[in-house]
Order: sequence, then structure tokens, then C-alpha cells
Amino acid sequence: MSDHKCYNIKVTEVVGYSEVSVEPKCNGWAVINKSDVVCTVNGVPLNPSPAVGISGESYGVAGNANEIYKGRITITFAAGATRTLAVVIQKFFID
Repeated sequence: MSDHKCYNIKVTEVVGYSEVSVEPKCNGWAVINKSDVVCTVNGVPLNPSPAVGISGESYGVAGNANEIYKGRITITFAAGATRTLAVVIQKFFID
């Protein structure tokens, strides 16, 4: 019997305020701010990208072996944005 667990990833682009649906069996996730204003992820502020095509700050939660994330991923953007974009990457276990 193998000690390995199989997983997959899901990448979602978010425009504007979002309550991101957390994948079942989510083990870890990251958010990259691609907007031109500060983006807040679960209360953590991320600085914007310095120019189109360049990523801003990122924030994530990495799970340990066999841990499942049961929280939320809430993304908001500061007022005055001309580009509100964040990329959410989720790692989740599969059967």
C-alpha cells in the first residue's frame, strides 16, 4: 500500500469582491494580487502589481499531510481600482 495521496489543483481568476468556493478536500491555497490597488484576502492586505503583466504580492495557506482546509477565502479590493483581478490557486486531494 502506498503512503502517497493524489491531488489536483484548480486555478480561478477573480474580478472584484468574491467569496471563493473552497474545494472539497482542499489542502492548501494561494491568492496572487494582479490588480492595481491593495487586495485584501481574509483580512491580509496584499500590495498591487507594479504594472500590467507583473504580479503583486501573494498570500497562501499550506496544509500539512492529511489536513483539510475548512475556512473561507474572501477577497476584496480597495476603492479606485481600474483593474480588480486576483488569481486563486487551490490544491485538493482526490480519491
